[in-house]
Amino acid sequence: MDSRVTVRFYRVERRSQDQPEFADCLALLEGKDEDALLAAVGDIEMGVFDFAKDGSFFSGDLARRQTENLPTILQPHKKPTNLELPAGGALGHHTAFRFDVRTKMLAYQLTRNAVSMSHFNLYIAAKANCETFQFLPCFDPAKLQDLAHVRPRTIFIKIAEPHDLEAIEDKQRGKRVVMAA
Repeated sequence: MDSRVTVRFYRVERRSQDQPEFADCLALLEGKDEDALLAAVGDIEMGVFDFAKDGSFFSGDLARRQTENLPTILQPHKKPTNLELPAGGALGHHTAFRFDVRTKMLAYQLTRNAVSMSHFNLYIAAKANCETFQFLPCFDPAKLQDLAHVRPRTIFIKIAEPHDLEAIEDKQRGKRVVMAA
């Protein structure tokens, strides 16, 4: 078990007025068995477990199934051996979520190999047959006020899946690039 857990908070908004509310999409998952809650989303297979509604709260455990690139088993004074899973089995990488219907606030646990927020968004949109939602991060006003008095010295730019960097490389070749992890 992790000794530290990171949870971030987001306000969930619809992209259009024609789109159902996030809570209505979550309600579609109620009462379904775990097999019905498994789905291939993008490049991963994932599912929702322990899904529940308690008053105005929806909560659940999301799990990404890993069946390839499995780690090895290490034992003292022996060569590493491949990890073998039972037929149909997979490693599970878990993350938890909790959504408050009244405030439209989502608490989302961040874990290294688990279901990303974008995959969760795609999963809900696929299950509800609608477009994806906007997850707007919630900031601490005191922290934002602290940042107002700081003069930035470094800016980090992160590009997701660049297919062709030639568009920015010609004049920028001599500049130092710092990548954010």
